[in-house]
Amino acid sequence: EIEREPFLDGLSEYAKLLNQLGGNLGSYLDNNIKKLRASKADGNKSGYHEWLMTELHVHSATSYKEYVDDSAWMANLWVGRTLEFFVELFEELHKGQETKAAADAAYQRTLSKHHSFIQRYAFNMGVAQLPVREKMFELLLGSTGSKEALREEMAEFVRLSKLLAIFCLETDKELDQRLKVERKSFLKR
Repeated sequence: EIEREPFLDGLSEYAKLLNQLGGNLGSYLDNNIKKLRASKADGNKSGYHEWLMTELHVHSATSYKEYVDDSAWMANLWVGRTLEFFVELFEELHKGQETKAAADAAYQRTLSKHHSFIQRYAFNMGVAQLPVREKMFELLLGSTGSKEALREEMAEFVRLSKLLAIFCLETDKELDQRLKVERKSFLKR
């Protein structure tokens, strides 16, 4: 379990960082953070997972066939997928790949499986605005610190972000299973 508010605050900071790199790529996280913050889940639950579990009732609007688009469950799914992409992107950059090659490889392994043609086009337009690897490292480094320290931080960032992406995607599997169970119960009524 992870604490909900620190996780959402961390995602907001991550989105800001992505927006500073170019391409307005943080907006993909921002849109889902808004859905998470507007959720009708039980706000008294501090754990992210336990909190998500209390949003089942919202999905009665679809007769439990699918997630309501404007829901924490849908947002969690896309946060997981988005984190998965950026983990792969930063891992490729850390290994020495140039930005375009890193983004293409990361996209093929992750989001391309879930995007429609229009989503694919829009996302790739944003990615195309990312700076080359060296410029990106300069932006991440800022005026202080060393490139070696940045590489170490990036490796740790990738490791931790991978765990968070897995957590979100595993939670999604659980939510999807819960939706299916509720759908069967709903149809028997």
